[in-house]
Amino acid sequence: MTEGVTLVFSQWFDRVTDAIECERKLKKWSRAKKEAFMRGDFAELHELAKRGSHHPSRRPPIAGSSG
Repeated sequence: MTEGVTLVFSQWFDRVTDAIECERKLKKWSRAKKEAFMRGDFAELHELAKRGSHHPSRRPPIAGSSG
């Protein structure tokens, strides 16, 4: 059995460039931030934003590693 898809957010933009910029920002968010946003839990979203990124691809390289 397949699951359906539910739209949880949409926003209107006058310019496509603004829409693309917004989408790029959202795509960089952690899963936890996206889930808090979808739940409407803006207090949690604010807390997650204060913590900064913990995504492995955004961590600085470890000293002595090749990258």
